[in-house]
Amino acid sequence: MPAPGTRWRVALASIAAAVGLALWLAWPDVRSAALLLDLADPASRVRALLPVGVDAVRTSDLTIPTRHGDVVARVYVPVSGSSRTIVVFPGVHAGGVDEPRLAALTRRVAGAGATVVAVPLPDLRAYRITPHSTDQMEDTVAWLTSRRDLAPHGRVGVIGVSFAGGLALVAAGRPSVRGRVSAVVSLGGHGDLPRAMAYACTGRLPDGTVRPPHDYGAVLLLRAAVPRVVPPEQASALERAVVTYLDASSYSSLDAARSSELFASARAQEDALPEPARTLMHLVKK
Repeated sequence: MPAPGTRWRVALASIAAAVGLALWLAWPDVRSAALLLDLADPASRVRALLPVGVDAVRTSDLTIPTRHGDVVARVYVPVSGSSRTIVVFPGVHAGGVDEPRLAALTRRVAGAGATVVAVPLPDLRAYRITPHSTDQMEDTVAWLTSRRDLAPHGRVGVIGVSFAGGLALVAAGRPSVRGRVSAVVSLGGHGDLPRAMAYACTGRLPDGTVRPPHDYGAVLLLRAAVPRVVPPEQASALERAVVTYLDASSYSSLDAARSSELFASARAQEDALPEPARTLMHLVKK
């Protein structure tokens, strides 16, 4: 019969082995949980308990050719290497690759071990939702997956953020990129554009309840509809005022002082507008 001390050592070794096996089996889930917590709440107490580090990354810029012109992108590569690639298409924002929230997202995902390519699209940066953006997403995936230095296995994951989410789902389903997309994630994107537009305009949800929408979506719809809602001679001035307001919103995450200047400019432009453009611009800022 083993001595009491031996039994305790055997028991502790068994427990340690069981804990080690459990951690090994659960490690992918632990890393995923750490990533999600870092994106949502880096100061979380739970995150502090997870023994997951974040890899350092190096960055470089590149130009991606598309049928509607070149697109400037930024590549994030973990210093320890990577065997998979993820493309991130941000939503409607003028900030480009330097926009802080985009940079934080892409850098953290790369820190989890993936090469990440951030691709802000020109029309979305100009607050336009157009078929050009979907085409450029398709062309970006096709081009990246043809580059073995960027996508070693000829496949990429795709993340579309906000308005880019629904567009990314459409682009990923096109025949030219069949077999080149490993997964698609839509973060805050729309699944049904007409329903999303109806909600942005009315605040009414499918179940009939009303929840006030963020004004950003409604302003984007107004920017697209300007030629149809005001006399032709008012269209250019109203569009400039709306774009100034959207620029001010974009700069709120880049340069607070510049954002304040642009909001003041939007108010001044509103005051100079004739009716009905002035009322529409006033509703934008409410």
